[in-house]
Amino acid sequence: MWEALANWLTKRFSSPLPVLFFLLGSILIIVEAIEVKLPDGTQVLRANEFGKLILSLGILALVVAAMFQIFDRNSKLERKARELDILEAKTYSTLRELMHEYVSQPGGLDFGACIYRENIYHDISADQFAKRLVHFRVQRNLELQTQHYLEFGREIYALVDPINSRMNDLQQGQLFRVILDVEKGGFFFHQISDGCYVIGATVNQEAMDDNSADLEMRSLVRAVEHHIAKLENQ
Repeated sequence: MWEALANWLTKRFSSPLPVLFFLLGSILIIVEAIEVKLPDGTQVLRANEFGKLILSLGILALVVAAMFQIFDRNSKLERKARELDILEAKTYSTLRELMHEYVSQPGGLDFGACIYRENIYHDISADQFAKRLVHFRVQRNLELQTQHYLEFGREIYALVDPINSRMNDLQQGQLFRVILDVEKGGFFFHQISDGCYVIGATVNQEAMDDNSADLEMRSLVRAVEHHIAKLENQ
């Protein structure tokens, strides 16, 4: 519960100060605005002058927290980066759990998958993704869309080696990352090692235009690399 509350506050406030004001105001209001039950069963509010002062301070603290948020000058990508830092720092029991955390974030990837040792670990933000499919008029259900993404990832993976053979003369290293920006969202491919790659997708073009999907994909790859390194070192 406390972790969920911390994540909620982090997503909505960009510094510790508004969080502190928000918590202080909430506590003061809860303490001073609750009803008190007298011995005879009568329900009354604390109406003394001190109680009113505390209640006013609580409301003022909430107003200050709201002002911090309204006049927050941090960009959307800066806030997104802070959210992703939290996700990267977490410890995940499985790759599928890791995928679920990332695709559940608003304003980024709708689908994520990792192919590792011939096993497929994937997840899709079902509610969010279904709404976007309808909104962007993509005529396909979730299961079929998932299959298309996985097959597309395999096709790109199969093309990486032939492309690298053609690019050797450039002497600029190996191809490991592919981004496809289409009219209704985009698709990402990132090869981690032989037989291991990560794919991500979104049908939200806004997430492509403002680079939030790309930012989330980069963070997802780092989290997967960290998780796999722990698995291989066990």
